[in-house]
Amino acid sequence: MSILKQIAQENGYMFDSQGPIMYGQKNNYIFLASEVGNGVITLLFSVKNDSAVQSLDAKVVKKENPTITHASFKNHKLTVTVKGGLTKSKRKAKVLEALESVTAYLSTHSYVQVCEMTGETKDVHLYQIGNQYSFLTTEAFGKVSREMDRSEQESFQASENVFLGFIGAVLGSLIGVAAIVFVGQLGYISYISGLVMGVCVVKGYELLAKRFSTKGAIISIIVSLVMTFFANQLDWAVSFQRYYGLSIFDTLPYIHEFLAEGYIDSYTYYFNLAFVFIFNAIGAAVTINSLLKLNRTKFEVRKLF
Repeated sequence: MSILKQIAQENGYMFDSQGPIMYGQKNNYIFLASEVGNGVITLLFSVKNDSAVQSLDAKVVKKENPTITHASFKNHKLTVTVKGGLTKSKRKAKVLEALESVTAYLSTHSYVQVCEMTGETKDVHLYQIGNQYSFLTTEAFGKVSREMDRSEQESFQASENVFLGFIGAVLGSLIGVAAIVFVGQLGYISYISGLVMGVCVVKGYELLAKRFSTKGAIISIIVSLVMTFFANQLDWAVSFQRYYGLSIFDTLPYIHEFLAEGYIDSYTYYFNLAFVFIFNAIGAAVTINSLLKLNRTKFEVRKLF
């Protein structure tokens, strides 16, 4: 169970596994907490000074709140990063301490909850706008929601260019090929090169196709596997070229013959290939899942709190 889910259950806050995020109200301030990776948790608020025209100084917020490591303030939105802890219980305690200390600081210095778009103080709620989260009034949310509807209609009218997507996947794979061969010539096999191949192929497809669907995922996987195999063959061809002075074009078509005749150790060949294939698949799968998830939610609008 995630730290944010545990905190939400133990303290009466809301948890949304889709984010995953935790949100609620503390000392009259609506907040949103999210885990941004590697256990790092950020807190979001939308505030302004109610007694004077004064911008919140993020450096002062950090200085006066020892439970946070970073703070930034832009367009009414305050973002703070909570200090970590060695154990889950300590990280949970840090999040609760940060919530208490930051909201106490805001209250003491006369900052009030506002709409991040208009700066209005009344009728402010937390909304999901596509893949972002915003503190808005009902009126501001209505305007944003209508804009999202128009964008969604335009997106549906635009077709996925599969041919250009395929070209993008192939071009992206060339970065992965270069990574695999470069690392291989250093005498290593690296999971990084496999991940690079998977990620670059998928992102290359998305960039030129303009949309990413299940069809794009299938094409990306096929291109990724084929180009990973080609990169492995090219790596061995470059090795033969370096050690025997043969042309790459003279060796590349005959790698399997060299393998069959014992010029290449079969265990090393297949182990290297399997290793890169595995991490190529991981990189592609993670990226594909992320893109498909973003596509499912990029036009979603809803009130959270």
